[in-house]
Amino acid sequence: AIIDKDKNLQVAGGMLSNYFTAWAKSITAQSDTDSFLVLPFKEEVAHGGNFHLSILDEIHVMPDDSMYKVAVSSQGARSQPIICMITTAGTSEESFCNRKFSFAKSVCRGLIKDDEFLPILYYSDEKEFNDDWNDEDLWIRVNPMYGLGKKISYMNRMYKNAVNDPLFENTFKQLDINMVTEGEFAA
Repeated sequence: AIIDKDKNLQVAGGMLSNYFTAWAKSITAQSDTDSFLVLPFKEEVAHGGNFHLSILDEIHVMPDDSMYKVAVSSQGARSQPIICMITTAGTSEESFCNRKFSFAKSVCRGLIKDDEFLPILYYSDEKEFNDDWNDEDLWIRVNPMYGLGKKISYMNRMYKNAVNDPLFENTFKQLDINMVTEGEFAA
């Protein structure tokens, strides 16, 4: 769902606008009993919810796990709660994002059994996979919407920036090809 500047709900060619109303910061069902809300990134404001679904986007910029804890604690009355976490790669520094990323890889490898955790990972790793960040085949592998969500012209432009400006190299690696970097700048 997209809430655009005119507050029109644009989903599946507008078909869902018969069932939902879009507001500046929320989407409500016609019954007025259900809604999608954008919550502020402030733990003290977000507590007290009763969420079926929590979507935590760009967790690589979260300073800690406080919003995740809000999401988990809000679902105590739910029989089938869902928490969806979406992000590009983080840096190698200790963080909530990297702890969840490590956990997800362990579940994928069968090292941890958790039937309620479904990791879907698209990432690159120079050490683990010997990935070459210069290889366009890698860009396609780690961007399932390559050419649609991320335009090819955009990727080529960002790659050129990374090659020509070492200060931009890690930005390209982290945000465009989902590679965990050592820090903000390439060494």
